[in-house]
Amino acid sequence: MDQQIFTLIGTLLGASVGLFAPLVSARLTAKASHRDSQRAIADSIMGIFDDGKSPIELLGRDENPERRKLYLLAMRLHSRKAQQACLEFIAHTSHSGVDADAALEAWEHLIVEVARIYTRDH
Repeated sequence: MDQQIFTLIGTLLGASVGLFAPLVSARLTAKASHRDSQRAIADSIMGIFDDGKSPIELLGRDENPERRKLYLLAMRLHSRKAQQACLEFIAHTSHSGVDADAALEAWEHLIVEVARIYTRDH
């Protein structure tokens, strides 16, 4: 009798594990995919500043595709702090009479927050 109960319990536990394993696996895969997509967005944001120009000069023109790209990429970030840092930098550089010190401080904040996406576990 005891052997039959242990067999039944073992069978039920095995069936439970077998049913829940795909759910756990899918959840872990989705988390890794999400993390990779956020890192790709961060790469694209960092890539905007790869050409060696001053960030203020790069985004300072009126009709600016780089500023538009930064804005659209920032909207795709899930990190509110990184998103806000991008928007603050855009705000500092999108008008005439840019305060260079405030804009560079906002740019440094942007770089720090976007770089955290690489190390943060989302």
